[in-house]
Amino acid sequence: MSLSIRRGAGPFRSAASITFTPRSYQIAPLLMALKLDPVRLLIADDVGIGKTIEAGLIVREMLDRAAIRKFAVVCPAHLVSQWVDELKTKFEIDAVAVTTATAAKLERGLPETESLFRHYNFTVVSLDFIKGAKRIDDFVREAPELVVVDEAHSCVTGNESRHRRFEVVSKIAARPNSHLLLLTATPHSGIENAFFRLLGLIDPEFLKLGEADGQERRELRDRLGDHFIQRRRVDLKVFPDGNAFPIHRKDERKYSLGREHGAFIEDVLDYCHSVVSKAGSDERRQRLAFWGTLALMRCVASSPAAAVSALRARALSEFENSEVVFDGVLDRDDEDVEGSDVEPNALSHLEINPKLERLIAQAIGLAASPGKDPKLTCLRKAVEELRGFGHMPVIFCRYISTARLVGEYLRKVFKGVEVGIVTGEFPPAERKQAVLDLMDHEDRILVATDCLSEGINLQDGFDAVVHYDLSWNPTKHQQREGRVDRFQQPSATVRSVLMYGEDNPVDGAVLEVIIRGAQAIQKQLGVVVSLPEDERAVSRALMKATMLRSKGAGRTQMSFDFLADADKEIATYWRNAEDREKRTRTIFAQSVLKPQDVVDEWQRASEILGTAEDVLRFAQSSLNAYGVPFQVEKAIVTVPLEPLPDSIRERLDILGFTDSIKIETRGVRAPSRSHPLVATLAEHIVEAALEGADDQRLARAAVWRTSETTDIQTVVLARARFRIFLKTRSGETMRIAEQVGAFRLVGPDGQTLLDKGALDILAAPVAQDVPTGVAQRMVVDALARLDRRKDSVEIWSAQRAGTLAEDHRRVARAGAGRAAQIDIGQARVEPIHPVDIIGLFVVLPALQ
Repeated sequence: MSLSIRRGAGPFRSAASITFTPRSYQIAPLLMALKLDPVRLLIADDVGIGKTIEAGLIVREMLDRAAIRKFAVVCPAHLVSQWVDELKTKFEIDAVAVTTATAAKLERGLPETESLFRHYNFTVVSLDFIKGAKRIDDFVREAPELVVVDEAHSCVTGNESRHRRFEVVSKIAARPNSHLLLLTATPHSGIENAFFRLLGLIDPEFLKLGEADGQERRELRDRLGDHFIQRRRVDLKVFPDGNAFPIHRKDERKYSLGREHGAFIEDVLDYCHSVVSKAGSDERRQRLAFWGTLALMRCVASSPAAAVSALRARALSEFENSEVVFDGVLDRDDEDVEGSDVEPNALSHLEINPKLERLIAQAIGLAASPGKDPKLTCLRKAVEELRGFGHMPVIFCRYISTARLVGEYLRKVFKGVEVGIVTGEFPPAERKQAVLDLMDHEDRILVATDCLSEGINLQDGFDAVVHYDLSWNPTKHQQREGRVDRFQQPSATVRSVLMYGEDNPVDGAVLEVIIRGAQAIQKQLGVVVSLPEDERAVSRALMKATMLRSKGAGRTQMSFDFLADADKEIATYWRNAEDREKRTRTIFAQSVLKPQDVVDEWQRASEILGTAEDVLRFAQSSLNAYGVPFQVEKAIVTVPLEPLPDSIRERLDILGFTDSIKIETRGVRAPSRSHPLVATLAEHIVEAALEGADDQRLARAAVWRTSETTDIQTVVLARARFRIFLKTRSGETMRIAEQVGAFRLVGPDGQTLLDKGALDILAAPVAQDVPTGVAQRMVVDALARLDRRKDSVEIWSAQRAGTLAEDHRRVARAGAGRAAQIDIGQARVEPIHPVDIIGLFVVLPALQ
């Protein structure tokens, strides 16, 4: 009965509306939100912890409490589809995707004066769609009460495009009563001003944190604690399910270039040296030469195929007139995923010169012989080892040409294995479908560019990552691994492999300048630090490290006087980054909530509506009653639908299940009360029982004997209903809620009404049956006793109402912070009489 309820009476109104079981630490932001009006939160939890889940819980709760009527999620374009899916599948919210591609269709048929932002209550909006001046004004004017901004850090750093994003979000934040959730895994990218601008979106007063000191700074920090929550994996160990992530085993694989590939890279670096030398002291030419050669070096280090594309593009460029900026060379945190995997135009001469012709010919020859490529050989061995452990790997490449080369090579090497290739050539919807199609194959390998490092979660079908190409930003490695190492990964262990050429001067430079510094901080603090924002310092350090590692003649430090202090600048950055992260963790750590408060409240709500164990027990007993075998010991059970009654099969057919349906019985994907089969069974059984269906399995009354009691026990299953009056900024709103409970009348005359232990009596094993005639008389007598105890039943209902009101007060106290906020967590609860009697069961002592 509890599993059929869709209007739960607990303090978390959303608990009956979600289709999964959240982890206790994911409830902490919700408890914080319930204490704020307006709700202003910066959720900065680590990659894979579940920021989308945490934001979705707040959205669902505010909708169910009538605190809001409309909301919008604002995010980068490549995340729109994921948000729409998550809201639908996990929170039963049908949101509309608003992008450049969908806007015209959505606006078609609307009155000319009506904005689509006014017409649609729930939207997921591409940031780049609304950053135009006309769209900004339209969105801000019609924006709903609650706006969620994903990847919020990209709105406060970067180029002119990001400044437009900041304008959008800052105008939303400027509305004094608007609710605002900011989500980011990298709140601090290394620029102090950008970090404080992000905090200023919550409250302009927090902008002062950059300059305030003494008492003012302490007071601002205390206030910020009510609005800012940031947890790393290590921080979650205080929660009972905080260690429920898979074990992540990291490894490195190095390879030697060999004679031909090594000679090719040396020739390319000789060419890069000549280009940089020709730039002289001219700042503009120097800048173009630097970024052009760095871009070319990235492609050459990736694969001969990427080198071919880059060299051909370079040969057709005009060095003197080009003003192209290489946004994608360093894998910036605020970089758009779209188009980032295309090989860059490397900027040099208009005509093809003999040196470039020779380099192109070399690259073509190497690309034509993948079997001799030492990097591909290293990959094959790594994949063989991962497959030996039973893993399904994702191989991440930097460029489209490299991904194609790798995918085709693996198809030839691993016969009978389905190898999928997904790159930025595919529109986002096609990428997702390609991944889903690949997951239909039992034995699979996915090759992808960084177009999949954000936006599509891969934990359902993959549990290992190979970094075929080193990213030039440590956080990109974290994002790649976060596609599989995340909430709801069913595998107990995930693995990641970092590949690099031990004698490749480009890989060596990236490891020395970027990767190792970040790894040292992560090992000490558990934090992945972003790439330095000073692009000039990074590019100079990379150029210096690459050239000095190379064996080419004449390429010495003296050739590049302007590189003299590059390594010192980067070393200083890593020292400062470590100090900054230590201060950030100390100053801005979330300390308002006690973990046990969170755990206790969610467990209490789960017990009212049905725990995961309740769900599995119900599924097993119900299916077994219909002759469908169901063994909880199996990890995944395929349930045949043919033995079930027509009414159940018809409902499941509407949901898209015709022959069978799968249930995972343990781990993070154990079914919730909203699983299609569980929900359908619960609704069918309740309806059939209440309608008096002629089915002994659905009896609402029964009599039996058990050795677990020495008294006559009359157990009553009842449904109590309540009016819950919740505070909102506009006053009170009333909601009807219901709760199923059981109580027992003890003794021959049922003189004692006890709440505790009623369900335990029902679960007691049957010792003897009772003759039908006797059982019928005892049920009639029990109904009479119950009728005489109406006042006690109403008192029981009133007590439940009091407990429910106290639950709301306790949740409000658990989320209480230091700031003086309007309390929207309180509730006034009134019982509705009469109580509905759902079932009545007489349990007698066993005969000796």
